[in-house]
Amino acid sequence: MKKEIIPTKNGIFLVMSLILGTTLTLVGGGEAKQDMWISILMSFFLVIPMLFIYSRILSMFPGKNLYEISEIALGKILGNILNILYISYFFFLGSLVLRNITEFVQIVSFPETPQYFSALCLILLSFYMVKCGIEVFGRWTRLMIPFLLFLILLITVSSFPKLKFENILPVLYDGWKPILHSTFVIFTFPFGETVIFLTLFHTLEDNKKSFKVFFTGIIVSGALVLIINLRNIFLLGFPNLSDIYFPTYYANTLLSVGNFFQRIEIVSAIGLMLSGLAKFCICLFAVSIGINHLFKHSSYKVFAVPISILMGIFAMAVYQNSMEMIEGIQTYKYIALPFQAVFPPIILFFAWRKKRAMSKT
Repeated sequence: MKKEIIPTKNGIFLVMSLILGTTLTLVGGGEAKQDMWISILMSFFLVIPMLFIYSRILSMFPGKNLYEISEIALGKILGNILNILYISYFFFLGSLVLRNITEFVQIVSFPETPQYFSALCLILLSFYMVKCGIEVFGRWTRLMIPFLLFLILLITVSSFPKLKFENILPVLYDGWKPILHSTFVIFTFPFGETVIFLTLFHTLEDNKKSFKVFFTGIIVSGALVLIINLRNIFLLGFPNLSDIYFPTYYANTLLSVGNFFQRIEIVSAIGLMLSGLAKFCICLFAVSIGINHLFKHSSYKVFAVPISILMGIFAMAVYQNSMEMIEGIQTYKYIALPFQAVFPPIILFFAWRKKRAMSKT
């Protein structure tokens, strides 16, 4: 099978796709209220040390992905146990992303359409993308992200006349406790989720530039997340934002460009769904590659169909309603943190020991 290669620029767009993903649709860290921008900045700085760890793991074993490195560093038994845990986490994350998208589509566009129909359409698209391969998918994100950036810029500029900058005041009204809690939430959703690229970035064109790819993707998409959240605060303010499931979409319903471009939220909804689809595809790639590693098959693509179907079934069952989905963000941080910030340093330590032992022999 032809080896897939991800150019450095495409790798940056992949990171941006993951970060923007469902983050544009849902908002985590609402406890900080008008101080949410402080939590976003703090979570960004917290994730930088993790990016060093992720890139170091990849650089120690060029051409190897997370599953292969875990097996080398921890041994076959412990390594495969950790691999199964990571596969389960990526499967869970992909299912949540799929549910977020279908819930969004049903609430804002097709309230009478069953969610499983929307899920089926997304599954078919994602399955096709995985069959095309990560290299082709990377090129697609290179087309999709500029469209998304243009859309964000257009909507942000058109919102200026309606912004109420006093909505950000008072700063630190409730103290640091809610800000620190929101920082924890935002770190795990979405910044810490970049750990998933340990399963994909072994195909980077230049393995030594993995940190550059991580950091550039994080800083650009993180700035966009900050801008969008500030715009939502200036437009809607609190407590209004606390009562809305999809604040970015709702904020867009208040906007228009002159008298000739109305209902701008329809275009924004397309952008939100495309970014969510990209994030779901990344999760599907990660799980398919992991299952392929466990079963030692020649191609990960053959697992895309059954895995995507199982993700769809789990996505429909994981929450009973939209309220449970929003509350699930608070639970998610406890599930995600070990995979994002605990296991990678352990893998790096044992990988360093293994590498050192190999150099002495």
